[in-house]
Amino acid sequence: MSMTKRVPAVTVLAGLVLAATATGAAAEGPGDVTLWEDYSYTGSKYIDYAQGSSDADEVEIHWWDGDNEISSVKNMTGKWLVLYADDGQRGKKVCLRPGAMVANLGWYGFNDQAESLALRDTNPCA
Repeated sequence: MSMTKRVPAVTVLAGLVLAATATGAAAEGPGDVTLWEDYSYTGSKYIDYAQGSSDADEVEIHWWDGDNEISSVKNMTGKWLVLYADDGQRGKKVCLRPGAMVANLGWYGFNDQAESLALRDTNPCA
């Protein structure tokens, strides 16, 4: 797979499996998923979700909290983070392994597309 930015990625089914990327940005708290409006973990911090905060670890990104506006993500949980292009954990998806930090979702064709997310024990994109 050829990309402008070289980051390990594997296309699987309807999603992408993304490897953790090294960045200079400080990690959020252990067990947190954090989503930002802009690249490189800047702009409004729309989602700061603590693992286990909801029954099924599923979150709807409401329009006032960054729906279709997410550009960078940190998954500091021990689970796979799945970002979905549609509400209700449906549609095109991107899967981020535990510990993944993605400074630019545009590298994966998923900038400003997330509408819902879920944490999963195993990789749902495999």
